[in-house]
Amino acid sequence: MAIALFIRSIFETARSNPQLIALSLCGLTTFFIYRYYTSPWRKLPPGPKGLPIVGNALQLSDKQWLEFSQWRKKYGEARPDHFLSDFTNNS
Repeated sequence: MAIALFIRSIFETARSNPQLIALSLCGLTTFFIYRYYTSPWRKLPPGPKGLPIVGNALQLSDKQWLEFSQWRKKYGEARPDHFLSDFTNNS
């Protein structure tokens, strides 16, 4: 019941003050754009594209070393120290 009253009050406020809604949407958009450009996940090296949920599991087989060799030729050498440096350097 309290949640319904809260939602109703939000809609009544939105109806009476559309500038507040526009300002809120601009603020949220700015926040998400900032988060996108400062995300450490954007700076990872390119890699093979995976499917949602299963990732690259379907690409692995009993001859994994062949697949990894092809990926290395296509995407370059994987360096674990590069991945960790994004999360451990606070400078």
